[in-house]
Amino acid sequence: MSIRSDVLYKCLLDDLTSSGCERISHISEDVRVKDAAAFSIRNSLLKKFGSIVNDTTNGRALDIFTKVNTSCENWRPAECNDLMFTIIGEVKSNLYQFWNPEGFPLCSDVSDALRFARVGPGASIGSSGNDFYTKLFSSRITSTSRLLVETYKRYISQFPDWANAELIRSAAYGDIDIVEGNRLSFVPKNCDVSRIICIEPSLNMYYQLGFANILNSRAKQLWGYDESLQPDKNRYLTKVASIYDNFSTIDLSSASDSMSLSMLRYILPKDMFRILEILRSPSTSISNHDSRVNLHMVSTMGNGSTFPLQTILFTSIVLAVMRVFDREIIYPRGANWGNFGVFGDDIICHRDLSRHVISTLEYLGFSVNKDKTFVEGSFKESCGYDYFKGINIRGVYIKNLSTPQNFYSAINQLNLFSTRTGILLKRTVQYLLTFVRYLPVPPWENDDSGIQTPEVLAPKVRDRNGSWLYHASVPSPRPIRINFTDFFIPRGQRKRLWNPPGLHTAFIAQTVNSHTIGVRHDVSRYKSVTRVAPSWCFSRSTRPNSLVNWQRWDTFAYQNLLG
Repeated sequence: MSIRSDVLYKCLLDDLTSSGCERISHISEDVRVKDAAAFSIRNSLLKKFGSIVNDTTNGRALDIFTKVNTSCENWRPAECNDLMFTIIGEVKSNLYQFWNPEGFPLCSDVSDALRFARVGPGASIGSSGNDFYTKLFSSRITSTSRLLVETYKRYISQFPDWANAELIRSAAYGDIDIVEGNRLSFVPKNCDVSRIICIEPSLNMYYQLGFANILNSRAKQLWGYDESLQPDKNRYLTKVASIYDNFSTIDLSSASDSMSLSMLRYILPKDMFRILEILRSPSTSISNHDSRVNLHMVSTMGNGSTFPLQTILFTSIVLAVMRVFDREIIYPRGANWGNFGVFGDDIICHRDLSRHVISTLEYLGFSVNKDKTFVEGSFKESCGYDYFKGINIRGVYIKNLSTPQNFYSAINQLNLFSTRTGILLKRTVQYLLTFVRYLPVPPWENDDSGIQTPEVLAPKVRDRNGSWLYHASVPSPRPIRINFTDFFIPRGQRKRLWNPPGLHTAFIAQTVNSHTIGVRHDVSRYKSVTRVAPSWCFSRSTRPNSLVNWQRWDTFAYQNLLG
């Protein structure tokens, strides 16, 4: 028996009706929170279910990408009024201050990025795998620039093992290849349109991520921005804004692709722009097309420096508007939440300044996503949280139900939704439960490990110390095992070159241990393990979703699971 999406959706509608939710066509100020939450989950539950890439969804994504690339090509600084002229001048001043701490450039040249460089977890052009060892010592290495190649070779010549590893690699795979640019490909987004990502040459990505680390470090020093903490700060400001309507949340369409070369040449310090231009891919080849397209954007989704560059640019814009209107600036430094928030293209600013922020963004070539931008009212959205009158009514997005772990995650997310919104989803949860083995785990376990249950539904098995014994589904990694003279390669993985100085370099970089090389698999394998819990409620406070009222969760999870 396989899951039927129409039956699942019917169960959801029945649950919403049983909970007394009125069916509304949109969220407005006068609707109840419960009705708004029902509207949210009704639209979200199957929005991404079974999303695949096909000619239709790919074509729509490519049309959008092409239009944005053309807009980037045509961008020129337009005539503007005195206010916009002043704001743009302040943006340039902010970016100059960012790039020139104490009057000196943050980077003298691209070689500085190598001191902080790393490989990303995704694919790269020419690479046989996604790990540090494979990308740098057991694959083709690719780059768009001879300058990057020569700088890399000079850098590794300081480290004898690394230099020797490159000699062994090049003997097997040839010298570093110069390629024209990156490769555009498609991944699922939703049922209507695919998502475009561009796979970068491996050496370009290595530099880009190093440059990203430099940018993030400077943003933390100057503004208090912390990449690991800012999403939670944005969410807090979003909640506050949904209660007091004092902030606006702004979202952009195709933000990463809209950073045009001509715009950044106009607004960035020259040294900063020069490094970005060297590290970027000047063109892209389109998968399944015999064509190469010149890129008029500085970077695409897939470029390692795109996200921090967005954060820096949009923060500079928000700060510029605040300074022009003589508004106090409270930076999100340390435990301080700040009075603005920028995380990539998730932007939060004072409501009365939002139209000036939006005008500045549009002047610089960005398109505001009107469906996800909320200037006023009790609904606000940022960093994956949708707040309405102080309550997170974000729906549940089920993408796939092909494995037991998919079902566990869906059930656990539905129970959390009930906890947040007060809407019981008994029929929906019960229908999903019929497809999997009932596997109770503590509420602080991972979503895919089993069905998170209250203590009253915990298994009765205890060890002699009184601790709970339970089974959990955990990922079963299949690493590459290192023997004395060769590797043991798991099924589905490509053979690796035996490169002892490369292994030693990777060991020093802490990307391998003495026995294995961790590799990323497209499909995770799971195994059942027995675990011990001294307390079923232990570590709830350290659970990633620490905003959950766990007493309330006990009630709603219990009712959903028992039906």
